[in-house]
Amino acid sequence: MWSTCRDKSFYFKAHLVDEQLVELLVEDLQQRHPGFLPKLSRSQSAFFEPGGYGMYALKQPKLFFSLGEKELKLDAVKVAELALDLRLAKPRSFSDGTVYYKVHSRYCCLVLTEQDRGVLLTELDAKREEAEQQADIFFGAQKEVFAEYERVHGSPLIIQPRLKGREDFN
Repeated sequence: MWSTCRDKSFYFKAHLVDEQLVELLVEDLQQRHPGFLPKLSRSQSAFFEPGGYGMYALKQPKLFFSLGEKELKLDAVKVAELALDLRLAKPRSFSDGTVYYKVHSRYCCLVLTEQDRGVLLTELDAKREEAEQQADIFFGAQKEVFAEYERVHGSPLIIQPRLKGREDFN
């Protein structure tokens, strides 16, 4: 199960965390931020958004990744970005020595066990080509919308992320 750990005041970013790490995370956040008051929710499936295009992101194709009994949903266009972020993430430790990995995004943090990080990286690599194809189809279908927006407003609406040929993916 996933737990989403928020501060009741919404002052801190939400943390999407495996249920087995949630108590350690809350303890860590309370030690570093004495005013932190946790508000927890649980779910089997969770959506992680590493960046964002606002409401436009709602229409983007999603891919699902299985981590044991948990499921993580991610925009197809963000697969390469998350894989890179996970590869660059340094191992951290909670006060009891438990190792975890944390990826920061604009709105949320993803906190993974060592095992879940490895499983997710394997799945991200396996679905890279599918993600690229879905993103190409999605953005290809939007070219007319983008061109019209740019014509009317004089600036581009969005720049299609470059997924193919990223040397830093591996």
